[in-house]
Amino acid sequence: MNTNWIDDVLRLNARIVATRTIVSAQGDRILEMLEAREDTSLAEALFKSYGRQLAYLRMMQAELLQQPEASK
Repeated sequence: MNTNWIDDVLRLNARIVATRTIVSAQGDRILEMLEAREDTSLAEALFKSYGRQLAYLRMMQAELLQQPEASK
């Protein structure tokens, strides 16, 4: 088995977990801001940006797991 491929998968998984944590925290922050009747437009834009990044990372993960190294 290709250890570089395994390392790539592990690094990508770590980035996905970190990004999910950020997205979750940002979602919580937006809820707090709404409760305080604060403007959430910037926080929402950041939330969307992280959401797009998470979708991209998941797409990369799917592609990486489709590589021949995944089946060895």
